[in-house]
Amino acid sequence: MKIRKTIGIAFGVVLGLFILLIMSGYPEGYCVFWPKIDTRYAPGYSETEFEKIRGGMTWDEVNRIMCPPLEIATNRNGMIHLSYTSDGNAPFGDFAWFGRGLEISNGIVTGVVKTMYGD
Repeated sequence: MKIRKTIGIAFGVVLGLFILLIMSGYPEGYCVFWPKIDTRYAPGYSETEFEKIRGGMTWDEVNRIMCPPLEIATNRNGMIHLSYTSDGNAPFGDFAWFGRGLEISNGIVTGVVKTMYGD
């Protein structure tokens, strides 16, 4: 009888946390239980390696440190944006996600993007 009661309480706690998790993500809210739940990363991405990137580095220096980005986009002014993360990894719901990217102009890093999208 004690085991059933313990299992019932544990199930209730897990269910309650699950409901809070879903509710915290509507619409694209920050999930306090799993902050990076909706962040998709480039294969081989490392936050530690990303932290090493600084403005003024060359694209070649970046390539020696970082994995290939998920996406490379060029704007009208020739600025290149490398995206190492994107939205859409959550198995359910729509949550905020961590943006990690670099802006490159003339082969030189001019900006390091570290932000959260969707708040």
